[in-house]
Amino acid sequence: MSRILFALLMLLNVAALGLWFVLGLAAAKPSHTPVVSVVGFFLLPALLLGAVALLYLRGPWAWSRALAIGIAALPVLIVAASVLLARGAAWREGVSADNWGRPDPVAQQALEAAIAARDAVAVGRIAADRSGRINDAAALVAAIRLLEQDSAALDPLRALLQAGLKPGANSAGEAPLESAIRVSRVAGTEPVHLLLQAGADPNLRSASSPAWFAALAPRTHPDVLPLLLERGADLRAIDMAGSGAVYWAAYHQNWVATALLIERGADWQAVQTQNGQGLRQLVETHLRRAPSDPALTRLAGLLRPTR
Repeated sequence: MSRILFALLMLLNVAALGLWFVLGLAAAKPSHTPVVSVVGFFLLPALLLGAVALLYLRGPWAWSRALAIGIAALPVLIVAASVLLARGAAWREGVSADNWGRPDPVAQQALEAAIAARDAVAVGRIAADRSGRINDAAALVAAIRLLEQDSAALDPLRALLQAGLKPGANSAGEAPLESAIRVSRVAGTEPVHLLLQAGADPNLRSASSPAWFAALAPRTHPDVLPLLLERGADLRAIDMAGSGAVYWAAYHQNWVATALLIERGADWQAVQTQNGQGLRQLVETHLRRAPSDPALTRLAGLLRPTR
């Protein structure tokens, strides 16, 4: 039995070596490398296989055959491990395990075309039938951006989530939750709520900051930030530059969000504007310009020193 196993492993290795040689020659560009160097490069693994065969046939130790089988099996084990790792990485990122984790472009285009056509039935069918062969984040972002054109077109997003697409999957650009927060100005809180119900993480970093920082922009729906805080948005989070949520809320002059963050316990004492003003001084400056602004009045009261 061991002889058959060893012979099969050696045949696989020889076949792989031959394929490597042929593909290497086919892909190689014109070069001035000496032929001796090229032959020597491919001869080295062939000599190693010969040494393994000799170890199996003429090995001086009782365990020589087991060692030779183990060495012969190493390339097979490495290939198998790399495939498993690629599939694991693809599952984690929400993309295809085919083509080393890249999504199937045909399936992706078909899905995004169905999203643009607002065909929720086709969206659900493609997402379910080709699960794992599409980029989850890209498909979800496409469905969310559709809401900028038609705020009532929630069915494609619902179909994607029902098909099992992962809203936590990040992409090269925005995370799905960040996109949903941005479109809340026209679509309301429902897209954000759907993603959070499906497991989206508010603290998932997208680009330079956590996804929930998008809720600090002034035109975001006012009910989105409380929803994110209830779902575990980290008040201690910072962006790549070291700035926290209170800084960005004040930077955008989103006084309602600034007050809410401070009420929930966010640190504001160390916040400084680009011109060196502290938060209290900044709010007082704006309050002098707009003394009747209820959000500024409320925030100023929170920042007033206690005796």
